[in-house]
Amino acid sequence: MLGDDVVDLADPEAAPGATHPGFDARVFAASERAWIAASEAPSRARWCLWAAKEAAYKRARRLDAAARFHPSRFVVELDPGASRGRVRGPGGEAHVRLHRAGDALHALAVSQRDDEARVLHGVVAVGPGAEPSQAARMLALCHVAARLGLDA
Repeated sequence: MLGDDVVDLADPEAAPGATHPGFDARVFAASERAWIAASEAPSRARWCLWAAKEAAYKRARRLDAAARFHPSRFVVELDPGASRGRVRGPGGEAHVRLHRAGDALHALAVSQRDDEARVLHGVVAVGPGAEPSQAARMLALCHVAARLGLDA
């Protein structure tokens, strides 16, 4: 099982200081708030944790349709480089990998660390007037073709 989430770091709501003052206390465990505070880029750290929680929730939801998103129940531990980690919460432990592509922060949560190598993933910007589902299909086509050694 897997789950994923994308945070647009260029969105004004993701800007430093844009969150409600009580947001961190409501959403993050003490260990997560300490990790944010110790970070050289606290805003980016906050959204890394958030994306990991969202991805882990989406994975948990696939395991149990009754799962509900209570962010504080999903506790994230990221490595110092903030590209890998794990999330403990409803649905058990999820292994998470974070990818940055421009202003997009993509979190991928899988059940087993080995599952990640089998998953094709990516992020593509969708321009004004473009069809998001068409962009997603083209991205998938390109990744699958590359994995199989074929021309798209």
